[in-house]
Amino acid sequence: MTEKMLVNKARTASAAPAQPRSADAGSARNAMTTGRASTDGGRPDGGDGPSSAEVDGAKASGSSVDSGVAAASVLQRLSARSLHPRPPSYRARGYSTLGGFLIFVAIIGPMIGGHSRSWQFLVNTWLMYSVTAVAFYWVFGLAGRFAFTQTFMMSVGAYVSAFVTMQGKGHAVILGLLAALVAGALLGLGIFVLLRKAQAIYFGIGTLAVASIGLYAFARWPAFTGPGGTKTGLPPLEFFGKQFLKDSSVFWLFFGVMAAVLLLGVFIERSPLRREAVAGREKPNVAELAGIPVNRHQLALFMLGSAVGALVGGLIAHWVGVVAVDTYGIDLGVGLFLMLILGGRQSMWGPVLGAAFYVALPEFIKSISRYQRIVYGVILLIVIMVLPMGLVGLFKRVGDLLRTTFRRVKGTRGPAQTSAAAAGAGGVQAHASANSAREVDDADR
Repeated sequence: MTEKMLVNKARTASAAPAQPRSADAGSARNAMTTGRASTDGGRPDGGDGPSSAEVDGAKASGSSVDSGVAAASVLQRLSARSLHPRPPSYRARGYSTLGGFLIFVAIIGPMIGGHSRSWQFLVNTWLMYSVTAVAFYWVFGLAGRFAFTQTFMMSVGAYVSAFVTMQGKGHAVILGLLAALVAGALLGLGIFVLLRKAQAIYFGIGTLAVASIGLYAFARWPAFTGPGGTKTGLPPLEFFGKQFLKDSSVFWLFFGVMAAVLLLGVFIERSPLRREAVAGREKPNVAELAGIPVNRHQLALFMLGSAVGALVGGLIAHWVGVVAVDTYGIDLGVGLFLMLILGGRQSMWGPVLGAAFYVALPEFIKSISRYQRIVYGVILLIVIMVLPMGLVGLFKRVGDLLRTTFRRVKGTRGPAQTSAAAAGAGGVQAHASANSAREVDDADR
């Protein structure tokens, strides 16, 4: 009987019309408003608007919301940065490294060159070889073009600058160097277009043939290169009335050129051009399918390296006052490869270190002049076998070892220091929680 009554009651309740929820919500809202009015006593002046306490509470809660939104946005940016970190080249601090290196060279260079004129000559030679080796790094290290035209571009720049300088008047040296820069870029464009379909060693053979033909023409073009390809009596380096006659003053001019080229190198290292050029060097077909203009990047790097090489040739020609066909021969071309391999082709700092090794080593072993070539070859062989990544790889390995040791020492702190640090962090967190609770209480009031 009782079960039948319960069933009938449930059916009746389900058959009853449903009440609109809006009325219930409105009555509940009115009741809450009435209760708040009776509790707060309304405004002191009897008005219907919110009281001053309510306004202050709303402002406090609004400021808390704004701070919470700001904190949430900061956390969102941090999480996005952790999920999408910057490329390693952006985190390498290239500009600060360049600044420290230039300060070091500006201090050590005059000190080394001050010992004797021969040492100053070696320092200046290292500066110029470093610049042309960095330019060759762009051609071979980044673009992957195995080229023998870098020293040929140096001879082109030397002859063009000498010809323009000896024909002109007033700021002729500057005009000659600018002409050498433009000539190197245009000649690099022509060579690359001519050999654009050749790859790897075939491109190298083609550039070697072009360089041989060019040097043969220079040796038999007296109207442009002088008798037998030798041009003497070149005017000294001069910029805006300032002549650089001593090697000590030439050092600062070469130092400025090196700083400008390395600054451009750091910019390239941090740009997408480097990453896309390396991708085209390693996997050209895959890079082209990904939409990377491989040939365009290689052309730009080849022209840039050729132009800088021509500029270096012009600077050296005006520094020594003479230019000949044998000045930039095959020996220096092989030397550029050694600079890049010894220093390391993974970074632009490799050619700089390789050039220092290439210039300084013969000076240190000149006391054994009878066996100098043998000792020089053995040392190069040992360095290549022991340091396949070059001198840059050695410095990187030492740096990683020092960082690992520092982290281990930092991680072995005593338990007292660890507990004290934890207690300090807990105190800061408790203080922040107390401030947050106080703000919530003020808002509720």
